Amino acid sequence: MKLTQKQIKVINDLFEMNGDETAVLEKNKLSPILWRRWLCSKEFIEGIECKLESYKMAGQILLARYNAVAAARLVQLCESKSSETSRKACMVILANKPGIKQNEEGEDEPVSSLEPETASKILAILAERKRNKSL
Repeated sequence: MKLTQKQIKVINDLFEMNGDETAVLEKNKLSPILWRRWLCSKEFIEGIECKLESYKMAGQILLARYNAVAAARLVQLCESKSSETSRKACMVILANKPGIKQNEEGEDEPVSSLEPETASKILAILAERKRNKSL
């Protein structure tokens, strides 16, 4: 059984109204009994899950889009004239170690490396941390 137009509208309203079931029921003039019956319907639940996945994917796309921008900004901040800003940016980069991706042959390969200047700043910070720990 396919979803009715009213069920599709209710699902859309549920997301637009931040999950406020009472408001959705009032807006769509649904009885609590019919609502509970719909919640027991496999098709209705699948409709909600499909909408939920769509929202999750949109969020992931948005975050992925800005991930590269944030990473580039962090690398720029490593070159800052302020040593504290530079240090903090390097620390964030170190805390978020690059992962491993697979090449076309399915073999692991490291994610692209840092610029030599940035790498040397990071190494200097690591050496400083090690010195401070040994004191």
